[in-house]
Amino acid sequence: MSSLARDEESCIASTIEPLHLELSLRGVPHEIVVVDDGSTDSTWQILQGEAAKIPTLRPIQNPASHGFRRAITQGLDSMAGDAMVIMMADESDGCRDVVRYWQALNEGHTASSAAASLSTAD
Repeated sequence: MSSLARDEESCIASTIEPLHLELSLRGVPHEIVVVDDGSTDSTWQILQGEAAKIPTLRPIQNPASHGFRRAITQGLDSMAGDAMVIMMADESDGCRDVVRYWQALNEGHTASSAAASLSTAD
């Protein structure tokens, strides 16, 4: 799972902690890669503190040119798994959707059909 963060000090911890808890409770093997895309606030320091508490969290700083596509590419290049969910760091994406996506992939759905099944869920 990769998340993109830029100046998200007010919500980055409240995005990561419930996600890690939900994935752990549901038995979903995971790695949480958060790309700090040039934050000027304390987002990076908060990520480092969270990484000390959450062993599956891998914060990455993007020191180069910033931007949505570059941050996604950096997250993809840094991941260890074979599937990725891209989330925003502002809590606009639900952690339960990540679990449903993982379940759909494990049922044999492709990434695009797993995403489509999420859009019709609930």
